[in-house]
Amino acid sequence: MTVRQDTTSIDRTAFVAPDAFRSLETAPTLRTVMVESGVDTNSFLTPDVLRALDQGKPKPTDIQEKEQPRTAPKVIVPLQPVKCNEGQPINFTAKIEGTPTPTVSE
Repeated sequence: MTVRQDTTSIDRTAFVAPDAFRSLETAPTLRTVMVESGVDTNSFLTPDVLRALDQGKPKPTDIQEKEQPRTAPKVIVPLQPVKCNEGQPINFTAKIEGTPTPTVSE
């Protein structure tokens, strides 16, 4: 087996012109900065609009809850049997409806 040396020449010129970074080495030009208050004193809403919001109107959901009759909880989708290994965590899923919305505990 014969090993030949690589005869490819290497280009040793710079990738970027030497003067390309001259502007980075010079001192930056300073500009004046106007100092302003950090608090916005302009209002986006007129005081009349704010007064109307303060009066408060009843929420539509409050009215609907009072008008709906109470119903007993009803199972829509019952629990299904699940096969699993002992000690393996599982999730049971069911759908229950009623008014007010029923709560399910563990």
